[in-house]
Amino acid sequence: MFARLRYWWHQVTGRGHRGLFLFYDGRRWRSVDGLATLRAFLEVEGFDWDETPRMLATVGIKSQLQAIESIASAVREAFQLESFENGGLSETNCVDLLAAFQDFAGHVKKNGSLYPTSPDSIPESTGFESPISEKPPLDSGSIVTGPLPAPPM
Repeated sequence: MFARLRYWWHQVTGRGHRGLFLFYDGRRWRSVDGLATLRAFLEVEGFDWDETPRMLATVGIKSQLQAIESIASAVREAFQLESFENGGLSETNCVDLLAAFQDFAGHVKKNGSLYPTSPDSIPESTGFESPISEKPPLDSGSIVTGPLPAPPM
């Protein structure tokens, strides 16, 4: 009974006790590494992580159905799921699973980076640079305006 309650809580929060993403695959509870699953999503041909879910908000029913089919295919490939006929998730469940995973990825990114630092955001070093600046900033608020007295001899 406690295991079911624990799994329910993890499913509601979308996180396992080790920071893994927990989900129900149609037969049993599973957990996956968020980064590996995100990479799998990015490698799915014809699926755009940002644009494909936005297609669900379009007016035309045909484009919505294509978006649902694309999402279901990408979710099944990224999470290694079976089709509904083979005991896996329905297309609607796949859309819900993607929404939960995107929420999980956004939560982890907000509270601790899920994504590594982009190399474009790290400035390149041109050579040896001294860690000491030539003029240290004065943070005490006092400024020396005159010569210091000579030390006693």
